[in-house]
Amino acid sequence: LPEAQTLIVLSDVIEGCTYMFRVRGQNEGGYGEYQNSSEVRALSLATAVRNLRATADRALQVNLTWQIPTNTGDGTSSPSTVEAYEVDVALGPVGTADFSAAVRKYSTKTPGMLVKLLELDVLYSFRVRVRNLAGFGAEDKQSATAIIPPLLDASANPSSNLSGADISVEFSFRLSTALDAQDRIVVRFPANFILQSAAVLDSDIGDVVMAVSDGEKLCGYRCVPSINDIFVTRQGAGQVMSARSNVRLRFQGVVNRRWEGASGVFQVQTIDARGNYTIDRDLNVAGYALVAGPFAGLVASLERTNTGEVTDFKLTFRSPRNPVPPKTIFVVTVGSEMILRDVTGMTISFGGRSSPLEVSVKDSSITGIHRADAEIPRNATLVITVTSIRNRITRGNTGSVGLKMLTELEALMDSSTNVEPVPISAGKLMDATLMIADYRA
Repeated sequence: LPEAQTLIVLSDVIEGCTYMFRVRGQNEGGYGEYQNSSEVRALSLATAVRNLRATADRALQVNLTWQIPTNTGDGTSSPSTVEAYEVDVALGPVGTADFSAAVRKYSTKTPGMLVKLLELDVLYSFRVRVRNLAGFGAEDKQSATAIIPPLLDASANPSSNLSGADISVEFSFRLSTALDAQDRIVVRFPANFILQSAAVLDSDIGDVVMAVSDGEKLCGYRCVPSINDIFVTRQGAGQVMSARSNVRLRFQGVVNRRWEGASGVFQVQTIDARGNYTIDRDLNVAGYALVAGPFAGLVASLERTNTGEVTDFKLTFRSPRNPVPPKTIFVVTVGSEMILRDVTGMTISFGGRSSPLEVSVKDSSITGIHRADAEIPRNATLVITVTSIRNRITRGNTGSVGLKMLTELEALMDSSTNVEPVPISAGKLMDATLMIADYRA
């Protein structure tokens, strides 16, 4: 080689063959000793990996699988020639994905990898290339959309659908993905259920610990903790629950919400042990229809029961399972022959306190609105008093008595009809004197 040249490129070498190179110098005195002898294996760029697959079957994960190329650059399929498999992740479909702006890059020595913590419902494209000493080989690309697998056949079944009832609720579902020990199940109840006294009644997933959300527990993918969350954690070193396993959980001490109608939907998720990674979920578990429940121990009474008297009319009962909110509406109905034109007021009493109700009269019903700011506690003994109602003018009884309790928006909460009527009797004449006239001639 010329004196100034220190680089030579050899062409037409045979792929996969090993060549020995040695270098010596020459001057007027002759040849020097050979130095830096080394072996070099002739390599080309690798062909593309085989059978690349991108599978989204676990929550926010894509499983990439492939096989070693038929030619890793040495004319054979040799793992030792592979320096690394380079994986690039870009947004969008394969045809338009810009891998120069890859959102992630990975390097692995073995075929296959799991790409985690992707965004839900986002389409990703994946490019895989072999890197050997000659550089990056041919590429293969696949795409997949990140999902969260659904829980299968999820249902919620209450022991009672009475509004305000203290009930148990059973949740049943099948897993799409295996569940490890220490992983959690999170159940979110619709608004206006009361869970402070809730507890696990029984389950078929082994020993569990239950907790109600305190606003700090993580409840899965992009989930904001709620006071309506119940967390159930599998305990011990129990066996992994395989995919398609059946799960049943029953909670007691749950109080239905305060009015009739649809309960709203439930949400059920399985999450990892740390609580921030959703495994499976169903955010639309069908609820059920709530119906108004009867008042407990409802008794009607009159201060005076003589025919035609103006008196106070009382209804005594226990408050529903839920606290009675402010602006609750009470509607009292009486028999058609009771006279309401003299009614001057209506009060509600509990725990030694008494509050006036905003009263109105129409036909045979008296309506009172509880305007106080404070709730009436649950399970309190309440007395509603209607002032100055007149007994009907014939003997017998007051006729059918009823009580309804409605929300501020007039949604029915509780109702009792056909309450035992109050007997009415004729009063005695006071200081009656029999006068006999003398008709003798």
